[in-house]
Amino acid sequence: AFAMLTNCGPVNIQPILKDVSIKSYPNPASGIIDIELLNGTSGNSRISVSDLTGKVIREFNVIADHTRIDLSDLSDGIYFLNWIQ
Repeated sequence: AFAMLTNCGPVNIQPILKDVSIKSYPNPASGIIDIELLNGTSGNSRISVSDLTGKVIREFNVIADHTRIDLSDLSDGIYFLNWIQ
């Protein structure tokens, strides 16, 4: 099993136009992660998965309000989900 931590902060210096709200579950997970964009957060963005060192392990396009990603081949550990607009 592994734990996912969600980071919804800005990745560079730009004005933030609206609040971003993301729900990811289950946590901890053992493979499949569901990601929901809430409160009018638009799709057409990306989610990256990084390890504790900050190395990006995977990136996924998010084109809908609900996305399911398969991380079953990752080793046990702690990973971060980063929303990239």
